[in-house]
Amino acid sequence: FAISVLEELILKAKQKNVEIVLVLAPMHRLRNVDLVNNELIQITKKIASNTQVPLLNYLGYGSHWSSHDDWWNDPGHMNHIGARDFTLAVVRDLGGVWQ
Repeated sequence: FAISVLEELILKAKQKNVEIVLVLAPMHRLRNVDLVNNELIQITKKIASNTQVPLLNYLGYGSHWSSHDDWWNDPGHMNHIGARDFTLAVVRDLGGVWQ
């Protein structure tokens, strides 16, 4: 149900010329479980494909961000150092999406 609602929302936004990009944000290594990540990645890829929107995937055990303990306030929230690095990566990668 939630997937179809999200897809409908994306399609309505696109009809109004809103540019949509789906982003899977990184998780800290203590919360980064491959089984959960794989399911989330597959669902999000399907939504991106069904709605024809780009997907930026930064999720995954062993990602650049997951193992830097000093970039996290706690396993669920990046601190300013991690958030800055992640934001710079998203900005860089959005350039490739919108060229």
